[in-house]
Amino acid sequence: PGTTDIQIPAADAKRLAESTPKATLVTIEHMAHTLKFAKEPNRLAQRPAYNDPSLPLHPKLIPTLVEFFKPTLLAK
Repeated sequence: PGTTDIQIPAADAKRLAESTPKATLVTIEHMAHTLKFAKEPNRLAQRPAYNDPSLPLHPKLIPTLVEFFKPTLLAK
C-alpha cells in the first residue's frame, strides 16, 4: 500500500497480507491509491493524480514491481 492512500487504509492491506501465508507486504512512502506520488493523504491535494494521466507513477513503484516479478521471470 501507499502511506497516503485515501481510499484503502494501510491497516486493511496489512490484514489482507496476514491472511495469506505467501504474501509479502510492501509499503511505499507517499504513494496514493492512484499509484502516484502524494505528499499528503488529502483528497483535494490528490485530485490531480486522479484527473491528470500525464502524472508519472510513484518512482519507487516500478523497482518494487521488478523485484517482485524477477524470480518468476528469471525462472523461465
